Amino acid sequence: MFFKEYHSTEDPEWSLLWDLYCKSFPAHEKRSLDDHRKAMDDPAFTCTGIWDEDGFVGLLFYWTYTDGHYIEFFAISETRRGMQCGSRCLQAFLEKHPVVILEIEMPVTNIARRRKRFYERLGFVASHQEHLHPAYTKDAAPYHLMILRYPKACSDAQYGTFYNFFSTRVMRYSEKFDSTL
Repeated sequence: MFFKEYHSTEDPEWSLLWDLYCKSFPAHEKRSLDDHRKAMDDPAFTCTGIWDEDGFVGLLFYWTYTDGHYIEFFAISETRRGMQCGSRCLQAFLEKHPVVILEIEMPVTNIARRRKRFYERLGFVASHQEHLHPAYTKDAAPYHLMILRYPKACSDAQYGTFYNFFSTRVMRYSEKFDSTL
């Protein structure tokens, strides 16, 4: 399994990543293609496709900030789910990135609880901070997500560092970014 970086929407195979991205996340949780192109020019942002000897496995889009890495989007191709590809991808990522934050839906549905257990099996720990994620689109409301961090939960100071980066850098590439903040 290997991670291939993409720096432009014109890169070969980019359409496989974008199609999976569009299918995997609801509209309010993803940025427009135009905003995504702008984010791809940010040196802190990395778009990777995940591949193995059998072909395309999935995508992992992440940000590098002072305290570690933030996985913004992670998805496995429908044809590769249930084969432990997701676990192997994240284990490989964690070997090279020792401090990682990600967000998940609040664990109120069966699938959300399964998703939380999946990340916990890999060593992620839920953090206690309330996290309100702004929608990426103008017409959608913010939504609550749970913060998970590897290898330990976030302290308040660590969450503050992350949230400052998240709100001023990551969300810069959304329809809702307010540059006056």
